[in-house]
Amino acid sequence: MKSPRDILLKKHEGAEARLNQLARAVVQQTVPQPLAPHARLRWTDWLWPSPVGWGAVAAAWLVVIGFNIASRDPAPQNHALTKRSPEMMQAWREQRRMFVELVAPSYSDAVPARVLPRPRSDRQQPFAMA
Repeated sequence: MKSPRDILLKKHEGAEARLNQLARAVVQQTVPQPLAPHARLRWTDWLWPSPVGWGAVAAAWLVVIGFNIASRDPAPQNHALTKRSPEMMQAWREQRRMFVELVAPSYSDAVPARVLPRPRSDRQQPFAMA
């Protein structure tokens, strides 16, 4: 007696060649095809609106970066550690004294001006919204 496996294999013997051909066709459809030489992307395509303009902007940035690097101080100075001269300290004290004089209240500032009553017509009437 034949097994079910043998029966199925005998029935589908000729289908193997057709299945292999179908598998090749499916694989060819799913694999991406290489781009044609004229369809490749270039840098100019990314800068399409104005490649010369973008190039000018890049050159300007390079000039700015170059000037920034060229104008750096060789070593940062710590101003807190520098000694102050006696003349500088005297000028600072004088400046502080003048500031205190300027900000200090005077007698004219201490006495408030007398507020005269205003006419009643300036009084705003409250109103209710219904």
